[in-house]
Amino acid sequence: MLARSPGRGELQRAGLPVDKFSQQDLLQGHIYYVHTGGEIGPEPVFDTVTLIISDGEAGLTDSCCHGDAPPPPVPLHGTLPVYDLNITVLPVNNKVPAVTL
Repeated sequence: MLARSPGRGELQRAGLPVDKFSQQDLLQGHIYYVHTGGEIGPEPVFDTVTLIISDGEAGLTDSCCHGDAPPPPVPLHGTLPVYDLNITVLPVNNKVPAVTL
């Protein structure tokens, strides 16, 4: 999940902004950074997304249980890993940006 959204763009899945996503979403190429900050000029600009990494056991997901009773709550972790994802936006015209994992 996002702890800090990018300042010059947003993360999207299926054209909609997201604040959390799964590793499978990433591996299947469903998550994209979309630059929304306007013209950047002739030099690259930089953006940062801060992510909190979780195995998902501390909460329920939208696809949980398929109508069955939800499982009992799991206690929240004391701390979860936090990572910064640094993004470089290059001044390139007419070329779709590539996301490298």
